[in-house]
Amino acid sequence: MASYPDVLAYATRLEHEIAEREEAAEALRQSDDRFRVALQSSPVMVSHQDPELRYTWVHNPSPLFAKGDIVGFTDADLFPPAEAAQLSQVKQRVLASGVGERAELSLTLGAVTTYWDLTTEPLRDAHQNLVGVTCAAMDVTARRSFEDALRARLEDQVYAQTGRLVSSNAALEQRAKQLQGLATELTLTE
Repeated sequence: MASYPDVLAYATRLEHEIAEREEAAEALRQSDDRFRVALQSSPVMVSHQDPELRYTWVHNPSPLFAKGDIVGFTDADLFPPAEAAQLSQVKQRVLASGVGERAELSLTLGAVTTYWDLTTEPLRDAHQNLVGVTCAAMDVTARRSFEDALRARLEDQVYAQTGRLVSSNAALEQRAKQLQGLATELTLTE
């Protein structure tokens, strides 16, 4: 049977452990609250996928999906084959290497083509074992549309300027021939 001082020492250690765990739980809750507030009004979707690349958790999914429409599914279940393969390749490389990767991909959601800036990082457990991937994806369709429109406008301007330069060059060549002809006449008359 344990002595009173031993029981008291054990109870004190236990009380200290409980207090530490409560502090850790509170710190985790606060961290989770900060995370949710930070993402609440952002266009970033965050998700976890297991080693078979099934979605196990998602925060802030695209409006075309509800949380229940994604969890338990793979990219192959959600996207056309070529797009699912593109997504899976990025995630498989991260699973194989243990090194994060960033890519910009196009995805068809419903009948709409969207563009996503995807960051994929390895997901590890408390023992640092690789247990899946964490992805953060931001819809960059508006930026991409703006870039495409700007590129088209610049191409139009370059085409128009090239046309003007070709015309100017032709006019200069014609004028150079005229001047050369006048120079030849002048030398013959001297």
